[in-house]
Amino acid sequence: ELLKFTSPGFVYSVGMSPVLAAASRKAIEIMLAEPERVKKLQTVSHEFVRYAKEKGLNTGTAQGYAVVPIILGSSLLAGKLAARLFERKVNVMPIIYPVVEEGAARLRFFLSAAHETDHIHRAIDMVCEELVKAKDDVARMTASS
Repeated sequence: ELLKFTSPGFVYSVGMSPVLAAASRKAIEIMLAEPERVKKLQTVSHEFVRYAKEKGLNTGTAQGYAVVPIILGSSLLAGKLAARLFERKVNVMPIIYPVVEEGAARLRFFLSAAHETDHIHRAIDMVCEELVKAKDDVARMTASS
């Protein structure tokens, strides 16, 4: 029973719902009809990776597509940083073990063609500011345990 409901192969194998299939089909139709949106998304994504690296953040092997990670290592740090960013109106999900291997926790940013360069720069600047505070939070938490 435990393996059946907790092993990754079972947990993550779910068929696509009809509404998601319809939304995906419509998204593909829009992409084909309006290729400038795809080009804009590529530009935004490449800028995110470029600026994040310039600021010393680890984007792993990200090539500059719609989903870009900032790899932090610690699951606790990823959770703390995501919470701090949410308070500043940046909605980013922490991806932690067991979804990624232990020590490879990250924040996963979802970008869109609606983002502008200043959005990207502000978000990454906030990551840098809040990362320092989140590291202090984690250090205090682990020191007191």
